[in-house]
Amino acid sequence: MAFLEPERYVGVEPNVWLLAAAIDQDASIRSLVNTRKPVFLCNEDFDAAPSRRTFDFLLSHSILSHAADWQLDKFMASANAALAPNGIGIVSIRFTDEGGDLQGNSYDKEWVYPGNSFFSPETVASAAEKEGLACEWVKEYREIVSARAPTNFHDWIRLSRPDSDLEPRS
Repeated sequence: MAFLEPERYVGVEPNVWLLAAAIDQDASIRSLVNTRKPVFLCNEDFDAAPSRRTFDFLLSHSILSHAADWQLDKFMASANAALAPNGIGIVSIRFTDEGGDLQGNSYDKEWVYPGNSFFSPETVASAAEKEGLACEWVKEYREIVSARAPTNFHDWIRLSRPDSDLEPRS
């Protein structure tokens, strides 16, 4: 949010209490909210449609790593609706544990917090494909983020449209 022009940030948060606590307890977040004037939407469907916008860039951090099994499809549908034609999404998720071992699907029935939910790469790719999105597991993003935040063990995926004008990653 700090790097965007005012009113150019839309956040979707499934836990309104968490958003309120962050704004209330952290002066730097409160200052950003006051100066950047973001739009926050609070829903469990990850639906950005009320903003009446599409986005060139979607960032989702620590949402799917706590999501219930049924929320994965809703997330992908919402990402598809929110992304502009050449937009990309960078999304954290948990495929692996702290040691890097694949965990498979945890099939959680409800939001998992403070713990973690896990998905298999195949399940996530299939959910993205159902929505017409390409999904790429970008393994080096975990290393990049973990170098700055050593207790952050998220894996990361990149969502895009297969028919977009974006150049393939090399």
